Amino acid sequence: MNETNINDKPSVDSKSLHEKVIEAFKMQILRGQNELNGKLNDKQVNKFCTLDEESTAILHRATNSFNLSFRSINKVLKVARTIADLESSVNIKKHHILESLNYRRR
Repeated sequence: MNETNINDKPSVDSKSLHEKVIEAFKMQILRGQNELNGKLNDKQVNKFCTLDEESTAILHRATNSFNLSFRSINKVLKVARTIADLESSVNIKKHHILESLNYRRR
């Protein structure tokens, strides 16, 4: 386990993080999305959280391995959409799904 030094600077300063969040909001608006990612309903999740084949395969494996419910899958997709937005990625990619799964409560 790595020790954290209190004098270490964060990898991202608050101004940069603020700018990334604003850019993520802009991406949502450009997509025609009127709700925040966390507030998307099932129909909106299907519309705005599209996956490529590799990401779909990862999510299917995770669904089977972790016995994910439909509701849990949608939560994973919403978080992955947010991660992708913060990276200014138009599409949800494999690493977005994997990171989202890491944040999931078990």
